[in-house]
Amino acid sequence: MGRDPRSKMRYAIKRVSKAALVSDSSKAQKRTERIAREREVQLACDHPFILRLHGTFEDASHVYFVLDLCMNGDLLSFMQKVEMATEDTARYYVGSIVVALGYLRE
Repeated sequence: MGRDPRSKMRYAIKRVSKAALVSDSSKAQKRTERIAREREVQLACDHPFILRLHGTFEDASHVYFVLDLCMNGDLLSFMQKVEMATEDTARYYVGSIVVALGYLRE
């Protein structure tokens, strides 16, 4: 988690190891392209069900993605905590995923 010192806004920071991107030279190009594509797609997205990418930066060993902070965690964490979701809860999350995927297809 990070905080903007001027606005006091809190953000999630996703850290990707550069060593992991180049550890296997046969896969290095694909991993690097995947990270670049992830950045492009997230910067282009403007949808309430998709995390907003506010920017990226890097240092000698990592690439960092500055994202919206979800204080309640991600969907996977939620589903792991809940033994069985109600039908209404499941309907909400499935509907949200379908809407987000529809946006990405456009």
